[in-house]
Amino acid sequence: EILNESPSALSGNGKILRGTLKRAIQQSSTSQYRFESNQTHVQFTGTGTYPNHLTITSYPDTISTDFGEEWEVVSSIRDTAANIITANNVTRFSKWAFGIPRPRIVTGVSHLYEIFGVGGQNFSATLTLHYDQDEVFPGKEDSLVLLRSKGDFISGNIASGWNMISLPVEVQDNAVTTLFPTAVSKAFRYDESSGYLISQNLENGIGYWLKFPSTLNAVFFGQERNSDTINVTEGWNMIGTLSSAIGIDAIQCIPPDMQLSNFFSYEGSYTITSTLEPMRAYWVKANQAGALILSTSYINRGTNRIRIVPTSELPPPPPDEIITIRNRLPSEYALENAYPNPFNPITTIRYQLPVDSKVMLKVYNILGQEVKTLVDESASSGQDAGYKSVEWNVGNLTSGVYFYRLTAESEGKSFVAVKKLLLMK
Repeated sequence: EILNESPSALSGNGKILRGTLKRAIQQSSTSQYRFESNQTHVQFTGTGTYPNHLTITSYPDTISTDFGEEWEVVSSIRDTAANIITANNVTRFSKWAFGIPRPRIVTGVSHLYEIFGVGGQNFSATLTLHYDQDEVFPGKEDSLVLLRSKGDFISGNIASGWNMISLPVEVQDNAVTTLFPTAVSKAFRYDESSGYLISQNLENGIGYWLKFPSTLNAVFFGQERNSDTINVTEGWNMIGTLSSAIGIDAIQCIPPDMQLSNFFSYEGSYTITSTLEPMRAYWVKANQAGALILSTSYINRGTNRIRIVPTSELPPPPPDEIITIRNRLPSEYALENAYPNPFNPITTIRYQLPVDSKVMLKVYNILGQEVKTLVDESASSGQDAGYKSVEWNVGNLTSGVYFYRLTAESEGKSFVAVKKLLLMK
């Protein structure tokens, strides 16, 4: 590993026959960065943001079928006298091979390269790769082109403003500043009990908020992720995704009786989605702690299939809108419908107070007998104005119809409302 960003930090006629070389890259430099030999180099053009590091691994005596992947032909210039092939306008790195572009691509040289960039957006580079003469298959050299693997990278568009993002591959450097150097915010993950928390690194399976000054295309290089088990807590969760899209109906859960809200994506506002896309993050609310199992090869859901219970409640807003929401008070008293209803054994009751009020919230059975006091703030200074919620676990109560009654008083004004509940065990 060469930590010196200067292009001249590595020079000479030496050669690495097999192995990996990692080099720090100097932003805005348009000089060549030498790697495996003085005939293998990368030269950035001065556009975009460069990767912070570039890693090249040389695989002699290796043909393209060894990786078992699909390949695409890259426009390139062949120099058989120097045993090099050069590609201009390279905007992403991957695995590289030398081949013949017949109707079906065939291998021309028994040498491959694997190149990964750490960070970088909207850049362009010239790539030159070298092969030895004894690695060339007979009669193939005059038709050689450069091939690039179609796999091992994930790309996607990022919008101006707030984006819900997750890490779709396993990377060597997961620092936010490395992956998203142009972001104008910290990365925020969500905790149901603490709210938004700042993260310096991105972890697989977790969703994050990040804000950008303009639209861009982001490319992630690393090991693909085809399955994951994501822990969730009771309440709202921001979850990450895999390297490939997965339908909501392919998700399993532990325990099997877990109930979930719809899954929400964000593009300026929240939208219910039926598919989890790579690089995106999604909101989902769980009625209990557990785990979601995501797999691109999952077939038999069995008893662990998730159960979606739709709700009118939306997820928390982006981080810089939290203060605005908290400072926005309701304009009137209200008692909302409990959710879920019918229910067993837990439901949530929400209400709103336009001013500080003395509050009493009780539950009664069909005979008018009190069975539970959920809130009693009548003797104290009362509750602050705002949006409120309380959860009711019925315990050993029997199935049937129940009523919940809210009483609120403030400065001589009073509010009373009653709504019905149906407990079904």
